[in-house]
Amino acid sequence: MQRPGKAAPGPGRAPEEDAAEAFARCFRSCHAELRAFAARRIGAVAAEDVVAETFATVWQRWADIPRDLDGRRAWVFGVARNKLRDARRSAARRDRLAVRAALTSREETDDPAESLVAAGQVQDLLAALPRAERDAMLLTVVAGLTCTEAAEVLACSVSAMTSRVSRARARLRARVAEDGSERRGADRRANHDSGS
Repeated sequence: MQRPGKAAPGPGRAPEEDAAEAFARCFRSCHAELRAFAARRIGAVAAEDVVAETFATVWQRWADIPRDLDGRRAWVFGVARNKLRDARRSAARRDRLAVRAALTSREETDDPAESLVAAGQVQDLLAALPRAERDAMLLTVVAGLTCTEAAEVLACSVSAMTSRVSRARARLRARVAEDGSERRGADRRANHDSGS
């Protein structure tokens, strides 16, 4: 990310001290309120990403930001509102994909991800994966993209995508095995209790 220098005063703008100092003051004055604002709308975990993306945009567009404190705060919160809207859209897309995957019937295979889709457990299991691995599985298994295509979508290397898919499959395999052994144990207890 390129660092803005001293902004040339535009119409209605006064000359400003060093942009880095001004940005730091803006960050300190808005961060806590902005984080609370985002957390109330999207949850604490996702709010961290929204706040980070907001301040990245503010830094990139520093020359466009109003110089007065009230105008600056309003502008920062406007950027945050847009980032919240984007985050909600992304979450809705992921949810639609997961629901579509859960409703899709597939033949049983040795692939744990495809078995989970058929079993209807996909949404809960995918939600338990780290975000990068979940996105990798949704793109490769559910959407049917190759690792190369998925890597392009997520702006990562093919090697990183392959690793994410591999780790996700291993986690899913372990989770399915864990759930299966819990179910078998519950069945044995039920049979034992019923006198079978």
